[in-house]
Amino acid sequence: MAGKGLSTIGPLDLASLNDDNFVITIVFPHSTAKNYPMAVAIAELSDVNKIGEIAGKKFHLASFSKTPDQLSRAANLCYLVYGITGVQAFINGELVVNVQELSSSLGCYARSLKANNQQSYCECVSNYPGNYLLPCRLLRGWEGGVSDKLPFSLADQIQALAVSKGCSWCPNFHPEKMKRI
Repeated sequence: MAGKGLSTIGPLDLASLNDDNFVITIVFPHSTAKNYPMAVAIAELSDVNKIGEIAGKKFHLASFSKTPDQLSRAANLCYLVYGITGVQAFINGELVVNVQELSSSLGCYARSLKANNQQSYCECVSNYPGNYLLPCRLLRGWEGGVSDKLPFSLADQIQALAVSKGCSWCPNFHPEKMKRI
């Protein structure tokens, strides 16, 4: 569909949202934003790239698989389209609220795939308020609300924190590894 004029574009096909081969799908509208041409160029490098209409407006759809290159491209695309009105991002078919945080977590996951040992890349030690093994490096500095005194397990607390920071989707995230050391 790429390259067709606006008058010949049909409804945007959202089928890749439910395709298990693609973890991230980003939908963004035609825009006059300065990053738009680069966003289109990155979208064209995605595993699935479609152009279509939603409510009479031209949109691009880019779906990405879990390979490091594709996830890096998805992170770049999120960064480029952040702030454009009408952008929607989906992880495994579910709407993501914060595209900026998604960009950060996608980039982190893509980098972890390049590590010889993903666990050694992802896990880190926090010394606030005590020594904790954190199952996600993106959560370092945000763990201040985690406490042994709360009526919730450490795993539940860190999972809730990951939800709030947009990284709970990551396949490397294992909240059950959260523990005081």
